[in-house]
Amino acid sequence: MEELNLMNVMSLVNTMGGSLKSNRLEGRVKVFKTFPETWTNPLGSYEGYTELQYFNDKGLNIRSEYFQKDILIRSSFYEYKSNLIVSEKTFSNKQELIVYSEFNYYNDNKIRSTKETRLDEDSKTTLYDVDEEFFYYNSLNNIEKREQNNYSIPHIESKVSNKESCYTLYEYDDSNRIIKESNFDESDNITSVSENYYNDLGQLIRDKQTHDDSYYTTEYNYDKKGSLFSSERYMEDEKIYKSLRKNIEKKDIELITKLGSEFECISEDEHGRTVWSSVIKYDTIGNMIKKTSYENSDIMIVQKFELEYY
Repeated sequence: MEELNLMNVMSLVNTMGGSLKSNRLEGRVKVFKTFPETWTNPLGSYEGYTELQYFNDKGLNIRSEYFQKDILIRSSFYEYKSNLIVSEKTFSNKQELIVYSEFNYYNDNKIRSTKETRLDEDSKTTLYDVDEEFFYYNSLNNIEKREQNNYSIPHIESKVSNKESCYTLYEYDDSNRIIKESNFDESDNITSVSENYYNDLGQLIRDKQTHDDSYYTTEYNYDKKGSLFSSERYMEDEKIYKSLRKNIEKKDIELITKLGSEFECISEDEHGRTVWSSVIKYDTIGNMIKKTSYENSDIMIVQKFELEYY
């Protein structure tokens, strides 16, 4: 559970280089290439990116490149110390530094703070937006407080302006599970609350998110083997979404058999009932090289990947 909570903290840092493990890649991957997604019903004229991730022989991502129509749009470089990321620098296609992120740690390698400085490309003058985060832990190595500061500066090293702050407090039960997450503004007013409820078997059976005067809840149901069977999403007391993980009817089995796909889930919402499934192809190492996702009998999205090994 300690590792899970620490991973929850690390996932709050959304500008990390990553590793083969975090990307769920097998073998000694040198380059991982992700092609633009192909949608059968694209929204607008958005052109996706081709992303290349370069890994060192320790399995750490040391560089990422993003292309659009074979033109390099931006590139990121990652620096590590004892396998922990300490900085990320992102450059535009004009080799202009547009994002600089710094990561600091406690002596036991838990994340202490992060700082991301971004060039505001929409500003008519040189202006940088800065996001800072500070993490605090209890005696069980669970995060108990997270502070955030947001402000602007006209130069990398200059006076802070338009500073805004907020913080989050976390509460745990006797099994080190997060049961409450409360968000506050700089005046100590609660802005939102998330709560988790568990049964005697330790299974998450309900969560609730409250913001202002409205709230959302999700209820989770399990089969006799303890596997997640279904979940239902409510806005206030009105059901808006249902997902079935295991209960598939004869017609559903016939459909996925015809497609040669693997069942993922069934969703029920205002648009009706949808069977989601996919066909995945792997290379000889066991890494995914193509995924075709189906919405009922129609192809919704195709994803392709290419790998180079040491």
